[in-house]
Amino acid sequence: MIRILEAGNVVVVFPEGTRSPTGGLQSAKEGVAMLALKTNARILPVGLIDTDRFWPKGAIPRIGGGVQMRVGEPFRLAETLPPGLDRRASKAAATELIMARIAELLPARQQGVYGPSRGPHASGGPSEGPGSQAQPSARS
Repeated sequence: MIRILEAGNVVVVFPEGTRSPTGGLQSAKEGVAMLALKTNARILPVGLIDTDRFWPKGAIPRIGGGVQMRVGEPFRLAETLPPGLDRRASKAAATELIMARIAELLPARQQGVYGPSRGPHASGGPSEGPGSQAQPSARS
């Protein structure tokens, strides 16, 4: 994946590594942060809303359901993280930052472990500012 990113191509990564049974964000793996730190790739945070209601984990998709996508502002970790962090601290801070940016795009019920009541890094709800675009998906 590093070669793909260094070549300027796009890679889609789901930082949690699995679907949530409740729809709330779960603790992320550090792999996405490691990729972004090694390649200085731009990160485009995307929040997928109501995927758990449309296609619950362990079940078939619901007919007539749909999901919504919110797209945040792209950013680079090198421009956002504080300087002077060691490798371990950089990965941890980068993972938290990436997930906080995703959480800001989601309704409170889906912010999970990155929600406002569970930590200081996420806002209280979906971002409605410039660059945050709600895009409905095709409905079945």
